[in-house]
Amino acid sequence: MKCPYCGNEMVQGNIWNRREYGLLWLPEGEEPPVVLTEKSIAKKNGIYLKVNPFGGYDARKVEMYICQKCNVGITRFDKIKK
Repeated sequence: MKCPYCGNEMVQGNIWNRREYGLLWLPEGEEPPVVLTEKSIAKKNGIYLKVNPFGGYDARKVEMYICQKCNVGITRFDKIKK
C-alpha cells in the first residue's frame, strides 16, 4: 500500500492494546514482547503509542499500515455500527 501523502510504501502491522501499557504498533508477524518497554518494542521495529482508548480490554489488535517517513497510519474497520 502506498502512502497517500508521500507515495512511499507503507508497512503492514497491527495496533495492540495492553491494559497496563496502552497501545503499541508492531509489524505484521511480530508479537508484543513479554516485558514492554520502549526499547523492547523498538527492537521489534515497533512504535509505542502511549495511549489506551479501549479502557480495560486486554490483548486486542487492529491491523494498520504505517508510513515510516510521514508517521501516518491507515486502518480499515470491517464492521462499523451506524
